[in-house]
Amino acid sequence: MSFVSVNIDQGAETPVKLTRRALAKQRTRERVLAAARRLFSERGYEGATIRDIATAAGMSTGAVFASFADKSELFEEILTADYEVIYAQMTQAARAAKTVDEALLGLFGVAYSFHLEQLPLLRASIAESWTRSEAAERRARNDLKHIFKLIKFF
Repeated sequence: MSFVSVNIDQGAETPVKLTRRALAKQRTRERVLAAARRLFSERGYEGATIRDIATAAGMSTGAVFASFADKSELFEEILTADYEVIYAQMTQAARAAKTVDEALLGLFGVAYSFHLEQLPLLRASIAESWTRSEAAERRARNDLKHIFKLIKFF
């Protein structure tokens, strides 16, 4: 038996068949991400260990490491997903605006509201940013490029 997923990396919706194993791996990854998001929000970056994340997800630490190289990669995945959501909401706000002022207020309002709702995760992100490696910092900045392009548009 196989399952169908949509591959959005190619820029077009191309059906990709997922085997049971691939689907199970995807579900494991999603469970780990959900548990990690919750623990990073509750305990901060330093306070959430891989062991605790694995336990919260109902898995072994090996299952976590099968999906993520380390805790920083896991955290980056969560932040990248958040940036994608913020970008989509900012794009919608900019398109709905009638003036430049409305557009900019909409963009910043989206970011403010999003982060206010997830304040503990934002705090963890800021705390973690002080100790981030140079390569991780470049990846984080790359994730933000499309958001900055929206602002530059005005």
